Amino acid sequence: MDNDLYVSLNSGYTLSEKSIEALWNDINAALSLYGAYYRESPEQLPYDSVTILVLEEETGLDMISFQFIKAADGSFSQNTSMVNLQDINEIVPYLNNALK
Repeated sequence: MDNDLYVSLNSGYTLSEKSIEALWNDINAALSLYGAYYRESPEQLPYDSVTILVLEEETGLDMISFQFIKAADGSFSQNTSMVNLQDINEIVPYLNNALK
């Protein structure tokens, strides 16, 4: 849809705790930067939601996805996260640690 941004990442993330934590930190940093840009030029960044699909480096298959919703002040909060069922036993513990 016009007000939703979908981004696919294929940038070296794998099924490991270090990689999942790095991914989470990178996503939060990117959304913080996006929010700052939005507050400066809202007309140039019209998206109400951002969905990020992360591809696993070795297989190229979707590993995990996150959706973030924009608040009135231009900041983003997490709405959903989805894990590939084949990877769930490895990702969920790592993701839980990253979210602490």
